[in-house]
Amino acid sequence: MLCNGFAAAPPGTGRMAERLARSWLARPITDPALALACLIGLALAVGGGGVSAAFGNLAVQLFALAILAVHAPLAGAFARRGPRALLALLAASCLLPLAQLVPLPPVLWTVLPGRDLVAQSLALAGGPGWFPMSVAPARTLVAFLGVIAPATVVIVGCGLPPARLVALQVMLVVFGLVVALFGTTHLLDPRWGDLYASVRPLPGVLVGTFADRNAAALFLDVCLLFLVGLPDGRLSLSGKAVRATAGAFLALCVILTGSRTGMVLLAAPGFLLLWRLAGTVLSRSDRATSRPRLVWATGILLTIVVASLAVFSSERGQASLARFESGDEMRAEMREDAGFAAERYWPVGAGMGTFDEVFQIDESLEYVSPRTAGRAHMDYLELAIEAGLAGLLLAAAWLAWAGWSGSRSVQRPGAWPARAAALAIAAIALQSLLAFPLRSQAMLCVAALAVVLLARSPVSTTAREGDAR
Repeated sequence: MLCNGFAAAPPGTGRMAERLARSWLARPITDPALALACLIGLALAVGGGGVSAAFGNLAVQLFALAILAVHAPLAGAFARRGPRALLALLAASCLLPLAQLVPLPPVLWTVLPGRDLVAQSLALAGGPGWFPMSVAPARTLVAFLGVIAPATVVIVGCGLPPARLVALQVMLVVFGLVVALFGTTHLLDPRWGDLYASVRPLPGVLVGTFADRNAAALFLDVCLLFLVGLPDGRLSLSGKAVRATAGAFLALCVILTGSRTGMVLLAAPGFLLLWRLAGTVLSRSDRATSRPRLVWATGILLTIVVASLAVFSSERGQASLARFESGDEMRAEMREDAGFAAERYWPVGAGMGTFDEVFQIDESLEYVSPRTAGRAHMDYLELAIEAGLAGLLLAAAWLAWAGWSGSRSVQRPGAWPARAAALAIAAIALQSLLAFPLRSQAMLCVAALAVVLLARSPVSTTAREGDAR
């Protein structure tokens, strides 16, 4: 029978379709681990452009809010039983921009450092009224919204069993390979493989789904660390070959970004790999067992050395190495002017996300160029401008927590995911000295996953622990 041009559905079909929708379509958000994988994947796909990716950032933040709404019990459990230090750090990170948005009476905010120009402009418009600590409240609100997605990763991730966390670790490595493959197409044709070419064209540079080479290289470095830090397992020879090939490809793509900090930070996964190989060779006293392991480890190292020599001797490898001779270009000048801006607003800061609004005031005429700075190219200095002493203390507290948690992972046998996460956070902290790695939703979510792995510290017995729970 036909009804309105469609065949009438047999009885029960509607219920079956509803069950299918619930089981498949709803799974990406009802399954917490899969929901986080989708959130991180979405952030990598559309949230790698910083403030220039407004609609992409909005999509990531709305999806994160949906995850929090569906998994509210996990959020409650994290608030009640989560690590106290991590809970305090996460709460402080969320409250800092909100505190800068609280309206203050004129008698308070007008005496804050650096508010004279704001007070004068408001006086021309009818007199200063109540005004928040931030000199650009809209920018600070955007900065607060940017914390939602990484906070979701930490809150929901800390409620997952170790086996699911390792699955997320594997998924991030897969995402890294996909981003790297996408980025290689830009080397073949400038019209491909660069989502932000209209904002800042970078011909011949592998950037993947990121807006700048430094963030792309750091992301691939973190993926390499997560690849090396996967828990021990009974891998076949072909499985080990696949891992080694994936690692070599990611390292090659780091070099093709031309990022100097990214290439230097390749030392982190290299160190972790040597650590694991040394532990593997020395873990067995049985000569018959240790000899094949030693041969395998030597073969991997020789392959890495030969591949590195081949890459660096190529034309693109030489172009990447040549960037080390070009100096710091205009970035040193930006940092010098940013230092004056930090002094103007010290110790309270101008408000999170306000750097681009306030930096122009203190930019030296001798350093002015047709392009705006956009960033301080040193995240700690930019944090001093935006959040003052409170921001720097908060950053120091995060690093202290990471160092303490990392030292615990060293003492736990087999805690390679946590060790990889600790090195990933250290790499982010080091690149922050010369760049701004955590100014995009993509890298914020990746860093949040590293925080979860470090806090939960899954070990080599992951599968058995996950089953027990």
